Amino acid sequence: MTTSAQNLSSSPLLNDNDFVALNSVESLFAWLLQDPVMNQYKPKLGGNGEQSIYLSKDGFTKVILGKESFHSFDRLQSYVAAHKLPYGAIICAGTEDQLQDLPLQAVQSGALTLGLPATAAGIRASIASTQTFQSALANSNAEREILEETTENVKYVMGISRELNGERDIPKLLNL
Repeated sequence: MTTSAQNLSSSPLLNDNDFVALNSVESLFAWLLQDPVMNQYKPKLGGNGEQSIYLSKDGFTKVILGKESFHSFDRLQSYVAAHKLPYGAIICAGTEDQLQDLPLQAVQSGALTLGLPATAAGIRASIASTQTFQSALANSNAEREILEETTENVKYVMGISRELNGERDIPKLLNL
């Protein structure tokens, strides 16, 4: 952790309406570590000099990318491939100017944005709503799979019913 990140992590907690003036992904990471609400997402800084933060809770991962990561086609492509909804989500964090130049690939992949600076309450709400969205999408997918399985089972039973209705030979009926 850099000196500026260490200084931020030892600073007093921010009130909900305090702005989190962040210059880097490291300073956002330090704030996430020291904030009791955000700490439940188990923040981890990406390795190899990547500008990324991983947040995980209840099997869902959110990857916050800094400008250098979401403006690099190769880096962005690897994040998008590895973190698809509902269990993964990409959040591009930056200033309004940086987010205006968001690559088309990020937009098409459903990447979310986090405009900085933002209030502490705004960052918490953004992360919490992403978590809620991921959970709802996962539940919807699970319900869809159950519905598809039920539909197949009903089709199978209806097929047997048609065979039974069309057959009048009792020995053949008993063999069905």
